[in-house]
Amino acid sequence: MSIKDRNEHALVVNQVSKRFCRTSAVRGISFSIKPGVCFGLLGANGVGKTTTFKMIVGDIAMTRGSIHVKGFSIKSNPTAARKEMGYCPQHDTLFDFCTGRQTLNIFLLLRGTPRNLLRKASEKLASDYGFLCTWTTRSRITVAALSES
Repeated sequence: MSIKDRNEHALVVNQVSKRFCRTSAVRGISFSIKPGVCFGLLGANGVGKTTTFKMIVGDIAMTRGSIHVKGFSIKSNPTAARKEMGYCPQHDTLFDFCTGRQTLNIFLLLRGTPRNLLRKASEKLASDYGFLCTWTTRSRITVAALSES
């Protein structure tokens, strides 16, 4: 893939492979996604869908190949690459024992937000998505309790 191709596509996965010991989980997968496209991977159990997504978001290292998100390499510049993507994991990742504020702060930290900006960033997100009033009046309620109501 050329530099031009990497910059014109939101995501470029090029000849990516992943091995776990002697087991090949992903073998030479290549695809690209245009900007603004929401996508998923379909296939039978055990064919490498989850492993592929984990490599794309940088949760696990690839054995071979390259992944670029808006031109940023997930290998050499993972922080910049992660700032350009949204990811909905396979399983619910909200922690039942955390409040909404705590959960949001965890994810902000995971995505590289400096600690001194957590309050401002989390309140802006709460305001932008219309739950700031709930945020302040129900700040001690856990995510599990909110999802039940």
